[in-house]
Amino acid sequence: MPSVKVAFQGARGAFSEGACERILPDGELEYKPCERFFGAFAALRDGSVDYAVVPIENTLHGSVNENYDHLPQFKPTILAEAHVRIVHNLIGRPEATLGAVQCAISHPVAPAQCLDFFRRNPSSGPEPLRHGRQREDGDGRRGSKPRRSRLGGSGAAL
Repeated sequence: MPSVKVAFQGARGAFSEGACERILPDGELEYKPCERFFGAFAALRDGSVDYAVVPIENTLHGSVNENYDHLPQFKPTILAEAHVRIVHNLIGRPEATLGAVQCAISHPVAPAQCLDFFRRNPSSGPEPLRHGRQREDGDGRRGSKPRRSRLGGSGAAL
């Protein structure tokens, strides 16, 4: 059976990849991760993929307005919807303690999805990690060593 090509915004392992697996559970999936939502829509329009899976609503963050803007521009046919539970984990070095965390480096949307955590842990404020930004003591890639906050405490990643 030939593979089904599907585009989504984000890296492999993103919540949208999980939505792909829910919507297209049968057969072999060939993923096309896209840096931006526009890329997923464009890949579908250009025929380089069979499907694109993009969020329209997020119960924690609200409407994904960018994708609402893309709908009239690209005119895709909406075939299915998936509900994907969003779960974030705070990770840090083995010797780190929650009390020592002074900032959480994150994808820009994740802090809005973790408001209860930050209310309970106000000293662990979020710091969005923007695409392409180099970390102070790492190389900016996933898995590079955790950064030390400007205040001398430990950092963690969401």
